[in-house]
Amino acid sequence: MIIFASRAEELLFRGFLQQLIDKAFLISIVINGGILTSGAIVSAILFGLVHVMPAKMMGNKVPYLMLAAFLL
Repeated sequence: MIIFASRAEELLFRGFLQQLIDKAFLISIVINGGILTSGAIVSAILFGLVHVMPAKMMGNKVPYLMLAAFLL
């Protein structure tokens, strides 16, 4: 179940949502030779927001878990 859920999240956020946003609003920033796109930023923010409820249910501090999910 854990493997399926993590792969489904990757497909949804990075495979579908990120590409959809990049095609609609291709804004990119070059940082140290890497490219950061608007799709990557927006999908990371939404990924962090999706993990708010599990953080509350587990009794974790929400901002820390959101930041960790955003950075991942």
